Amino acid sequence: MHVDKNPAYPKAIAELKAEQALPQSVELRQRRYL
Repeated sequence: MHVDKNPAYPKAIAELKAEQALPQSVELRQRRYL
């Protein structure tokens, strides 16, 4: 998953994985710009 550098994304993705709303195989890739 490509996202911008918003610091909220890593925590949100971790929470979604913990709730099994996202598969564990999803990788977070942060970029400066989308």
